[in-house]
Amino acid sequence: MKKGCLMLAFSFALLASLAAQSYLKPYTTDDYSEKGYFIGVGLKTNVFVNDNAIHDINVWKNPSLGGHIFAGKWFNPKWGTRILFEGGTLHPYFQSMNMKVEQKYVLGRLDFLLNLTSLLAPDNYHVYNLIPYAGVSGAYAYKAVNRPDKVTNFTTFMFGCGLSNSIDFSRSISGYLDLGMDFVDADFDGYKSDNRKLNVIASLSIGIMVNF
Repeated sequence: MKKGCLMLAFSFALLASLAAQSYLKPYTTDDYSEKGYFIGVGLKTNVFVNDNAIHDINVWKNPSLGGHIFAGKWFNPKWGTRILFEGGTLHPYFQSMNMKVEQKYVLGRLDFLLNLTSLLAPDNYHVYNLIPYAGVSGAYAYKAVNRPDKVTNFTTFMFGCGLSNSIDFSRSISGYLDLGMDFVDADFDGYKSDNRKLNVIASLSIGIMVNF
């Protein structure tokens, strides 16, 4: 687990250094595919943010692992959409980490993408792009162990948002670092707080995207 976090931290440093070398040049039609299609795959770490995670910093030191794949289309350099599928493990904690739920999960989400870099400088090509996103989805937890409600699976509608940092390695290949949040029903971890209707899956992911 620690090795995975270290690899993500190293990758973040690499992307940050590349971003520092971003540049502007006159925009040409060769820099943007008229088709605008893309696919991507990435690895991620996540933390299930419930009441216990808010009050115990140690929860954040024990993230779970997962991954995602997605496909989408840029309708122009400023905005686009994508459909994303994600899965992995979740480990909600209770009572200061003395009790841990173990469960698998999958989710599907339809996102709206906004390229802030292109919006602010539409007549230039950018190596680095800052892309906020938001979408709606559904999630399914299964093979659960130690859930307080004793069930083994649970389904919920949800919505998510995040910030993607994308760097072009070439016209067709990009790398990205995402910071995301998926808001799920508070019952998703098997325990519904009296003062919370939603919990959060907070994630950090890194991956590669191919543009067509």
